[in-house]
Amino acid sequence: MIVEQRTYTVDMHKLKAWLDVWENYALPVQLDHVAAFDGTFLGMFVTDIGPLNEVTHLWRHQSLASREQMRAALESDPRWAVYRREVDRLAPMLAMRSVILRPTSFSPQLDTRSVAA
Repeated sequence: MIVEQRTYTVDMHKLKAWLDVWENYALPVQLDHVAAFDGTFLGMFVTDIGPLNEVTHLWRHQSLASREQMRAALESDPRWAVYRREVDRLAPMLAMRSVILRPTSFSPQLDTRSVAA
């Protein structure tokens, strides 16, 4: 099991608009694909204290291979292309980084029953 941490720095004047686009266009298609590969959306967070205008979302994947397969399926989905066009039009991104996290042997297992999937 791995956790992907994706963090975006967003233009402060476009943050709300980008969150709306992400919720309405990206999230539904991502939820379909992550579920198909037995992954889980763990949540999306905005920075309250620290570097502002950052949005971080966390995804649980079974493995790097399943993450790559899910991303390939996502990229070929026409609904994802609609999201990409909306984001390109808005041009909100200043920076993006993705980190893959592996749990330690003593980390508690993620209880995904209470997490939207």
